[in-house]
Amino acid sequence: MVVGWLETNQRPFTFTFGKDADQRIGICRAQMEVISCCNRTAVACIVSLVVICLAPSNAHSIEASDIITALEEREAAIQSLSVKMSYLVTSRSRNSPTEMVELVRTENVLVDFLGRRFRSEAFGTTFTDNVPPVKRPFRSTGAFDGTAARTVQGIESIFGMISPNQDIISQFMDPRNLSTMYFGKKVSTILRERGVQDVQEQTRDGMQVLVIKTPERDAGQLWSYCFELCPSKGFALVKSAQIVRYPFSESGFEFTHTTSEKLAEVESGIWLPSSVLHETYNYREEDAKAGTLPPLQFRWQIDASDWVVNPDIEDSLFVIDFPPGTEVDDKITGQTYKTTSVTDVIIDQQSEYAKRWVSNSVPTPRLWLVILNAIVVCLLLMFVVYRRLHRV
Repeated sequence: MVVGWLETNQRPFTFTFGKDADQRIGICRAQMEVISCCNRTAVACIVSLVVICLAPSNAHSIEASDIITALEEREAAIQSLSVKMSYLVTSRSRNSPTEMVELVRTENVLVDFLGRRFRSEAFGTTFTDNVPPVKRPFRSTGAFDGTAARTVQGIESIFGMISPNQDIISQFMDPRNLSTMYFGKKVSTILRERGVQDVQEQTRDGMQVLVIKTPERDAGQLWSYCFELCPSKGFALVKSAQIVRYPFSESGFEFTHTTSEKLAEVESGIWLPSSVLHETYNYREEDAKAGTLPPLQFRWQIDASDWVVNPDIEDSLFVIDFPPGTEVDDKITGQTYKTTSVTDVIIDQQSEYAKRWVSNSVPTPRLWLVILNAIVVCLLLMFVVYRRLHRV
C-alpha cells in the first residue's frame, strides 16, 4: 500500500495494493476516434492511462490525512514529560578528528510542552581540550523558564550563566524527540508543511510500522524527512531521520537518525521507549560519488527510564539559584559577577543570629520559681527520711 500527497493543493491520493501477486487483475482501456476534415481523413488514437490494480479481499488503505489526525491526537495527550536517560556516548575527539572517544552521562529531564520550559540535571564524564584529551568528571544543572535560561556547572570551580538563548543548557537528547516532536517541531506540523510523498507498510521488530517520507527540498543538496510510526502502539514514533541526496546521486543517505526500541505503555495509549540509538554522520560529496559509508560524528546509546507523562509541575522547578561563590556571566545585562561566598564572617553572623533566636524563643525562668521548687524538693526528702526512721 502506498499513499501519496499532492503537495500543490494538499489533496491525498491513495493506491491500494494486495499482498498476493498471483491475484493481479489487469484492466486496460483504449479509446480511438476518427476525425475527417476538408476531404482529408485523419486517424488519431488516444490511449488512456493503463492502471494495474492488485486488489484482493484483504487489501486496505490509509490516507496521509488520517495519519496526521492520529498524530495530532497523540500530541494533544502529552503536555509534559519527565525521564531519566543514561548515555554511552561515542564521538570524535575535537583535537584529533581520527580518534573516537567514549564517555558516560546521565540526565534527568523535565519538559513542559505548553510553556516551552524545561529543566536538565546532568552528570558524568567529559573530555578536556588537551592532546590527547583527558577525561574528567562533569556536572551541570540548567533550566529555561520560557524567557531566560540559567545554567550552573562545575565541581571544583562553579560557573553560572544567564542567557535568552536556551542552547546554553547542556542537554543531549530532547525527550520530545522520542514522543511527538522532531528538532523542536511537532511531527504532524512537519508533515503538513512539507507534505507526504509516500507511505509504506513495513515490519520492524515484529511490529507493523508506517514509513512516511516527505518530498525533497532543494537547499544545494536535496533534503527530506522520514518517520516510522506504529499504529498498534498509539502511533508511537519508532524512528525519525533526515535524508540528504546530492543532485548527481540517485539515492540519498540518512545522515542523522533516531531509533526507539523496547516500547512500553507508560500511560493509557501512550507508548515510549526504554532503549534509543541516535547516530549522526558527516555525509560529504566524495562519499556520495564513491558510494562509501561516511565517517561517524557521534553515537548515543541511551537507556531511558522513569518516564512520567504529564507530571505535576511547579514554576520553581524552572528557576535556578546560584550557589555561593558562583562566577556568573549574565548575557542579558552584559555583567559578570560572583555570588557571595561562604566565609567565616557569614558563618559568625549566622551563628549570632541563631543564638539570638534561641534566647528569644526560650524564656528565662524566674528566680522565685526556682527557690519554690527547691523548697518542695527538700520537704519531700525530709518526709521520706522521717518515714524510714519511724518504720516499725
